[in-house]
Amino acid sequence: MAGLISDALPKVIDARTHSIIDYIHAATNFVAGAMFRKSNPRASNAAYALGAAVLVNALCTDYQWESSVCGVSASRNAGLRSSRD
Repeated sequence: MAGLISDALPKVIDARTHSIIDYIHAATNFVAGAMFRKSNPRASNAAYALGAAVLVNALCTDYQWESSVCGVSASRNAGLRSSRD
């Protein structure tokens, strides 16, 4: 099902740009958490949690130009994709 949607849409950005955006997104959430630490602790904790989740997701994603920290390689992903088709 996901292949139908992704095949119909063009790729707007490359993998390197996508990875940079992911890391900036994580950093922005950590900065927001620090900014709201005293004025709104619950918002601060939520921003830290979101930043951590985005960072873990970015570290586990294989962007084709860098290796994944979680150990999933691009060739392994390609094998999984071809086995589902």
